[in-house]
Amino acid sequence: MKKIQKDCWYFMVLMILLGSIRDACSEKLVDSMVRLERSITLECLCPWSGNLSMIAWVKMPGKKQVAAFHPEFGLATSDEYKGRVNFLTSSRMDGTITILNTTASDAGLYQCSVQTFPRGSWIKNILVKHLVDIDLSMADPKGVKKGNTFLLNCNYADMGSVYNVTFEKVGEKGIDTIARCSRVEGRVEETFVGVDFKERALVNCSDVLGISLRLLDVTEQDEGFYSCHFSAEASGQTTTVSLTVSTEGSSMSISPEIYMYIFIGSGVLGLILIILATTLICWHKRKKRAKVRAKLHPMQRRLINNYEQAALYDKMKKKNKHQEESQVYVNIPRQTKRKT
Repeated sequence: MKKIQKDCWYFMVLMILLGSIRDACSEKLVDSMVRLERSITLECLCPWSGNLSMIAWVKMPGKKQVAAFHPEFGLATSDEYKGRVNFLTSSRMDGTITILNTTASDAGLYQCSVQTFPRGSWIKNILVKHLVDIDLSMADPKGVKKGNTFLLNCNYADMGSVYNVTFEKVGEKGIDTIARCSRVEGRVEETFVGVDFKERALVNCSDVLGISLRLLDVTEQDEGFYSCHFSAEASGQTTTVSLTVSTEGSSMSISPEIYMYIFIGSGVLGLILIILATTLICWHKRKKRAKVRAKLHPMQRRLINNYEQAALYDKMKKKNKHQEESQVYVNIPRQTKRKT
């Protein structure tokens, strides 16, 4: 029975691959390019949450099966890759694999398909090829705080028509495509964003001569080299930036208005605390005085009351005397009739 279930699963793998894989995947639309070496790692980490149905890898053209993973039935590998493919499942939605003992025949386009429920299929295209080393020594340094936005501006300075502009993240083992803008006969034909950057990359392709990329909510994993390459009929042009992500201080920029509100709020809170402390001290002293009086002899309490009343009478007497002294008396002379 279990063998029948496994055979059904293999058939389901083939059917899903045939139904979900696109027939044409050109090099310009790949999400990543990986350098062909003795052993290669092909990253495929689905950002979605949900239930994992299956992970499948194929090689183009021909949709040749490489490997597949099922949470219940485990790993299935084709004869060509048997013993050379390992899944690095760091998380449930991670379909990253390593291919060992590679040869020139392993170069080509690979596609990873992560089948999830309820969102469906998540696909990533990776091209394995002999990459040319890129000179990163002239990269301009740029620092961004964690959680902020990384802005990469590119302007084409030479003459001639620009065919496309490509933003890439350059690493030691490969290149990840962030976004690409293509133009044909003066109008933008295509805007492509790499699958690993769809949630965070913003690019405006309205003007391919002056274009900018915004990478939102940067993390430490975003550190590295970023390039902007113009493909033109005359000559190409590349701008490279080295990004450093800082974790010191707050990742959010606070405006002066917020500082003003914080200062005013702190002042009001301090005033309220002073009033409460003064009230509490007075209440505590009054309560302590009442306890002391309660322990005295009735005759002593009477003397204290008489003393306080006398002190109050003296204050009132002095106040009245002061008011009397402050009165102004005017002597009006008496008029007498003169005798004639």
